[in-house]
Amino acid sequence: MTDDKQGDLFKINTLFIKVLHDLIQRGELRRLQPGAFAVLCVIRSHVPMTGTSAFPGVKTIGELTGLGRTTVFKALKRLEDLDYLKIRRVGRKNVYELREKFYAESNYPDVIGDRWAIARYGPLATREDLRDVEHFARHGELPGGSNVTITPINIVFNIAAGDGDAINIGAAPTDQQAIERILSDVEPGRIKDEVTRILQAVKDKTLPDGSHADFQRRNKE
Repeated sequence: MTDDKQGDLFKINTLFIKVLHDLIQRGELRRLQPGAFAVLCVIRSHVPMTGTSAFPGVKTIGELTGLGRTTVFKALKRLEDLDYLKIRRVGRKNVYELREKFYAESNYPDVIGDRWAIARYGPLATREDLRDVEHFARHGELPGGSNVTITPINIVFNIAAGDGDAINIGAAPTDQQAIERILSDVEPGRIKDEVTRILQAVKDKTLPDGSHADFQRRNKE
């Protein structure tokens, strides 16, 4: 069918996008929800080898994900709220600066709390920033001139209603099944253990005015 002079019969694109293990295991995939995750994959697939940004149009994103225009806009806002991208308006188009998030779990929780290390996303850029993330893991600080940002992990528990990263609950949990539904939105680890304790206290009515109880856990500096 072929001879040595003939070119390849098929062209195969072997480029791939990365998905960190922690994006799934720390509950981030659940927080993103399927639509936002699909949008993230499409935008990442448009990042060039030496770049950290992409600018596919909303129409293109919708066609590749099967999502409607309104759903795409909601997904983009969710991605920006969760620090997976930053949106810049250039002329009449959006440019998406991509981010990668590394969960830094403290080995000394009584001294310093967990952190997010937010790096650039890109085939080459993430590899470069990973060296700075590893430096932070060893020394607790970033080298000078780093492109990585370190942020504390703040979990807000609000029984009534709330904004931002609040875990919004319509009513105080009254049974174990209700507690487990709420906890499905919280990252595994010490934060989840603490939120579990608070939820249990609300259920058992050992907190004053449990239907309006607020709880905020901030990492120690």
